[in-house]
Amino acid sequence: MKQRATQVVLVLWAILLSVSVWARPEYAAKHGLISCAACHVSPTGGGIRNQYGKLYGSRTFKSSPFSMHENFQGDLRAIYMGGENMEDTSTRSGFNWMSVIGSVNVPVQKYESGTEFNVVASYNFGNFTQEENLRDTYLLWSRKAGSAIEHVLVGQFPLPFGLLTDEHRTYVRMQNNTTWNHYYFGVLLSGSVAETIHYDWAFLDSEKDAPTSSFNLGLHSGTSLNVRWGQPSLPGYVGASSSYFTVPGYKELKAYSAYGVLSLDRLTDSLFRGALLFEHVVTENWNQDKLGFLTNASTRLVTDTAFKTAVQDKQSAGWYAQLNWDLTQKWAMIFKYDFLALDKENTGDGFHRRGLGFKHYANSNLNILARAEWAEVGAPSLDKSNAPAAHPSYWLVMHAWF
Repeated sequence: MKQRATQVVLVLWAILLSVSVWARPEYAAKHGLISCAACHVSPTGGGIRNQYGKLYGSRTFKSSPFSMHENFQGDLRAIYMGGENMEDTSTRSGFNWMSVIGSVNVPVQKYESGTEFNVVASYNFGNFTQEENLRDTYLLWSRKAGSAIEHVLVGQFPLPFGLLTDEHRTYVRMQNNTTWNHYYFGVLLSGSVAETIHYDWAFLDSEKDAPTSSFNLGLHSGTSLNVRWGQPSLPGYVGASSSYFTVPGYKELKAYSAYGVLSLDRLTDSLFRGALLFEHVVTENWNQDKLGFLTNASTRLVTDTAFKTAVQDKQSAGWYAQLNWDLTQKWAMIFKYDFLALDKENTGDGFHRRGLGFKHYANSNLNILARAEWAEVGAPSLDKSNAPAAHPSYWLVMHAWF
């Protein structure tokens, strides 16, 4: 009887989801949620999903009981990429596995009070980054939603900073090393100050970087706070983030973010389905040349020595906007624009990138994204030969999960 009641609740949930857009923030805006734990095991979002998250990802297509299991998840992404500078082998052109990720969520203890203790581990077996790598791996203590401290997480996790999406190539993610492949080790507290305010606060002691990246500072200390505000009656939410790191031999690393998500479904009473995402990020001292950040394999922004020297003591500023428009249950259109000025007082030298793509949902567990991006840089001393981030490119990504 209990199992049947659970099935009924899940079916009703799927019906309520209707035709939704593909990323985590859009779902939260559409349904008046401000916590990533509504769909993900981790309070920071990403990684293995719970049943509600898997139902949302299915877009009301029928799913198998196997793929709805909360204790394990497989996520495979194959990619084809090309562009003007794809003869440079460091750009990793052609077909390859972008990621082959296996995740497990092991429930260790569940108390009558509702408190739970879980062990979560995730590993990427894909070879796009040339090496296998450990991803979200942590111990998680959870209690009922709405508490001042809902989750305590100890282990390795993405930095709780800014707008959390799969768009890890955007300039605002490159600015302070918060792309899809960067993980930090420490303790994270997550909870609700009030019904309309949610926070994720991390205290960090080291950074575990992408295998191909030369930016790896080893042990250091820092903190990052991400706060979101929203109300069920409003068609979206806003958020703000701040991060701070101290590293021996370097100036203090600081970053600030302001962002928001607007649900078109709620704003237009479902006349248009989709969402608008936007973010602004400012960083201090992340341009230091000896960090290797501007030229590492994850960002590949600038290789010109004179330009790097000119901006190494400057604040950087980035802007990001993306419009996701659901055309049908199976098709979505994606417009993207992002901008980065490594010297925020000289925006004329900045990087511009525009993108247009289409996403096709073949079934509950398979989708295909095709996107083209046009990029340029304003600095007279930079061109496509010494500013890799200004290369136009096109992408084809097949994403399957269970």
